[in-house]
Amino acid sequence: MKRTATHDPATRPSPTRTAALCAAVAATLLLLTHASHATDRPTRAFPVVGADFVAQAQDDLSLGLTHDPYAKIALPRCDLMGGAERPDTTARWGPPIAQRLPRGVRMSAPLDLALQYRVPLEFCPDYWPEHEPGKTLAEFCEDEYLGYWPLEQDLADNPFAIAKQQVEALNEDRAAVQRRVTAALAHWWLNGHTTEAVGSTVLGALASEKQLHNDIVVEMTKDLLLEIGPESLWQVVADETSLAVDLRISSSLSHDTAVSMSRMLQLAAQRGINAVVVADPGHIGGAQEAARIAEKLKCQGLLPESFQVVTGEHVNCLGGTLTAVGIKYRVLEGMTFERTIDEIHAQGGVALLNHPGKLGGMDLLRRLDVDGYFIQPSLFELFRTLNILYDPQLADKPALYGSHTRHAQGVGLPYSAVITQSAEPEAIVAALRRGDAYAASNLYFPLMGLLVLKPIASFEKTLNGYFIAHDWLTTHTRTLLNADHVIITTTWDESVQGLMSLDDTFKEMRAISDGESPLLRAPKITSIAAQYGPLQIQYSRHTDEVWLRGRASF
Repeated sequence: MKRTATHDPATRPSPTRTAALCAAVAATLLLLTHASHATDRPTRAFPVVGADFVAQAQDDLSLGLTHDPYAKIALPRCDLMGGAERPDTTARWGPPIAQRLPRGVRMSAPLDLALQYRVPLEFCPDYWPEHEPGKTLAEFCEDEYLGYWPLEQDLADNPFAIAKQQVEALNEDRAAVQRRVTAALAHWWLNGHTTEAVGSTVLGALASEKQLHNDIVVEMTKDLLLEIGPESLWQVVADETSLAVDLRISSSLSHDTAVSMSRMLQLAAQRGINAVVVADPGHIGGAQEAARIAEKLKCQGLLPESFQVVTGEHVNCLGGTLTAVGIKYRVLEGMTFERTIDEIHAQGGVALLNHPGKLGGMDLLRRLDVDGYFIQPSLFELFRTLNILYDPQLADKPALYGSHTRHAQGVGLPYSAVITQSAEPEAIVAALRRGDAYAASNLYFPLMGLLVLKPIASFEKTLNGYFIAHDWLTTHTRTLLNADHVIITTTWDESVQGLMSLDDTFKEMRAISDGESPLLRAPKITSIAAQYGPLQIQYSRHTDEVWLRGRASF
């Protein structure tokens, strides 16, 4: 939607409203944790997360309680005629938002399904609220949401199934319920005690107690750590010719985070970040919601008009992961690298390799049509990625930074510079496609400096000799099998990687001294996988099984 007027900043919630929201969080969590004990419903009934919530508040109660938020109910909307934001309250199955636009507003782009309050048939073939208006989303789609494979994140974790398991576990432990509610209230308060933070808090509470605790610890300690460290390491340096972009952050719709998106976006802007790419595992729902939250914050004067949210996705492929930037639709997980990259490019996006320092990463960069790659902070990957930086054959593929953060305080740490005069998402994607971007932050410089110290550099170089031989074996096996891609794992891989990462060095040395390390025995191949077109054939030595895998976009 296009806006032509400015809007008054939103006022802070009153103490009464704050207390009410606290009570709402506690009541919601208690309600969810005791859902299966209700006497007026069958014991098997489990409400799909977010199915029966309707937001009717002065502010947008942006619960976002579906992990691909197609059951989203509330939407912030600017009243251009009145010059102020007004709430959007609708019936559960209200008409599409396109039919309820304020006067003087027209659509500038197609609406995603979330704004039309529709569940895609791809996820729930039985969803037909017009035919049976009395049914809830849980009654339509419970079985699909708990077991349908396209809803999995990281190829394994179904967030709805995780939430169900958490509810069942909490039903057996009253003390755990009290701890979870206390942690949720603390998390909500630290994340700005806003209505938007309610949704991320509830999602975090239904994911795991660990996620809430991690977010609380990061919120409480990150500012202190930034004050102790040199400002030059984390400060965003302004540049008139480029934009500071965090090329990957996560939203609370990822199964492994409880972040408040409004807080993350505001912190990004305060640090000088001009745009962020929201890329959750296996879906673009978090990016869609983040874009709407950004529009609301702009209406309230809490976010610069030029700040942009770019749609992305963290895509798990057969043999590794990519970050898709600037896509329009969800990219199916579980396809081969080649098919995934083709799908991303077909949508006008760019494909970035997440872990070039891992086994076979340099070979992938040479063969695949990726548009760039991320520099990772792990010392094992960082050492191997530094070798890629000096490879003249890969000079056309830029090395980039993204925070990959799951916490609001981590946004922009580190960031990339994208050379473009326009802050529009299309211009950012076009610059990435041209290779007009580079890793701009100084955050990893201390780690890079550590790796050039002679004792550590010699140690890393010696151990990396094993992986050089491993990469040689992989490349020649691919040629021998005439395959598109080959993945080989051995009994030594994890141990040598642990030694090179330094944080696990002493652990691995202790295993060697105790006689428990696999390095004391000759290396053996544990699995080998060969990819041909959209299919992967894999043999596992542990189970003595052969698997045929493959997915195609639809």
